[in-house]
Amino acid sequence: MMVDDGSLHPDEHGSITLEDMHDGMIKTGADEYTASFFAVGVIVYDKDNKETQLHRDRCYPGTPCFMAKLAANGLPPWTNATIPEESERYLNIYEMNGVETVEHGFSTGVRGGFNNPPDFDNYEKQTCNGIFPCEEQFAEFIEPCADSQGRFFREQILCVVCRAQAMGDRGGEWSFVSGGASAQKKGGGPALTPHPPPPTPLLLLSLRSLRSRRTRLPRTARGR
Repeated sequence: MMVDDGSLHPDEHGSITLEDMHDGMIKTGADEYTASFFAVGVIVYDKDNKETQLHRDRCYPGTPCFMAKLAANGLPPWTNATIPEESERYLNIYEMNGVETVEHGFSTGVRGGFNNPPDFDNYEKQTCNGIFPCEEQFAEFIEPCADSQGRFFREQILCVVCRAQAMGDRGGEWSFVSGGASAQKKGGGPALTPHPPPPTPLLLLSLRSLRSRRTRLPRTARGR
């Protein structure tokens, strides 16, 4: 959808950049906080891992990647044209299904990718034989939660979340454990480099909002 409406601009291989994701989310109505949080947290592969997506290197504020962008451009917002190549981050948006580092911790699998539910070998429906959207998954996770008129409010959404957590796909690398994990790349092959959960204070930092604010001291602190 974001590609079709011109909000994202993947290259010939399907990769987008961190800045493209940020700007695309702003274009579709996200606030600065959400766009920054998502782009920095998800668009995580440097140029050496752009195609393989094996090892992540997030561009948090304070990292060498971030400082290089800062030196080249000053404070955000930044555009792709002024980002040093070694500081750019990528994600192939057409190759995410089954990649643990970009999968949600848990999901219903209605739209696809029901790769790793609890007790998968005994799961009767076996993901609609790979055909998505999956009507059987919709009947399993969505329909039972709707109210008597087929509507969804907070309570109904929480119902879906609870069912997904209990029975849904657990495709993310932290889905079954707390702390550290060893994740395998889709289709086998070298293990993906595990990372601990991101440092929340850095991701919550919005430099654009900081730039636009000025802290005023109380009169007693400023003096006369």
